[in-house]
Amino acid sequence: MKDSQIAAVTATNEAYVIATGVMIASLVENLRPSATLQLFVLIEDLPLKSKTIIEKICASPRITLHWTHVDATPIRETIQPKDPSESIEAYFRLLIGDLLPIDLNKIIYLDADVLVLGDLWELWEQQLDDNIVLAVPDCTMQTIRSALRAVPEDLKLTGEEPYFNSGVLLIDLAVWRSEDIGLKALKTSRRLRRMSRFRDQDSLNVVLDSRWGRLKPEWNSFTRLRLFPTWRATPYDRNEFVKALSAPKIIHFETSLKPWHDERDPSDEYVVRFFHYFRRIDWLGQESLRMPGRRKIGGFFVRSNRRAVHLFAAAWHAIAANRPATPFVLPVLKNFIQYPWTIFELILVFARDLRERHWIQKN
Repeated sequence: MKDSQIAAVTATNEAYVIATGVMIASLVENLRPSATLQLFVLIEDLPLKSKTIIEKICASPRITLHWTHVDATPIRETIQPKDPSESIEAYFRLLIGDLLPIDLNKIIYLDADVLVLGDLWELWEQQLDDNIVLAVPDCTMQTIRSALRAVPEDLKLTGEEPYFNSGVLLIDLAVWRSEDIGLKALKTSRRLRRMSRFRDQDSLNVVLDSRWGRLKPEWNSFTRLRLFPTWRATPYDRNEFVKALSAPKIIHFETSLKPWHDERDPSDEYVVRFFHYFRRIDWLGQESLRMPGRRKIGGFFVRSNRRAVHLFAAAWHAIAANRPATPFVLPVLKNFIQYPWTIFELILVFARDLRERHWIQKN
């Protein structure tokens, strides 16, 4: 690769074409003029119209787009999906050692649902040192024990190991290949089938224990981070916390409620930023691509329920990580006063989690 060239990879499907298009558009706009980009997009299958949309976004002499087709059959056979809704594309990154050119020794991985507001060259220039990947510690699930419903004894982990979010990664691809990280993570995903919420991410945390380095949270600023009343409840220091919220280089729409969903609040600051790039893209007249917020009443209840669940989860996981819980008391009480019906959503979520944990203990 040329000195001025960086390489990035993402994975997508038809449901995430909007996200992928906006992510790429934001990346290209904010990449320094002197840099060029090799962009690899991992797909199992994608309609021609959706490919054309992505190709038009990448129609710049500075961008080289590579469609990389993935045979997902071995992944399905190995991980044994828990249900049809489990995204198979999330596991594609585990195969990058075999899918990407052998002369490529470093890569930036980006989830499709991120918004790149900073110069990705700055991330590319981060020093990996002896780490296989650099990643941002997750703000909610702060330890492996916090992420898994149970920590199997044969993993030889205490459960207190720091936990990272895998939505943005800087990867030493040469070491990734030589140590067969992808295959190890796939096998671990199958092992964690019943005790893991996010198997692709959990398996990487298990396999890369003590082999990953820390990125500042501005490189993967979660929408959930805005629910934290203080930096002391997070794995970040004060300056990192403030900068991740005030000047994020990458925003990650990591929750199940995305900017392009009807239930999303169109006045939300992050949604407004998303649609800043959305409006610049030629979507080739696709009728399904529309502004959010069409379901105003239903959307209000969906948003309030999701917010309550995320707020309670943030407090719960902060306590589990031995961080102060008192800062959450006022926000939680305020939430129940403003949105009293959300208590029923929390009861349902809590009951479902208890049932799953009980099943794991019995089996």
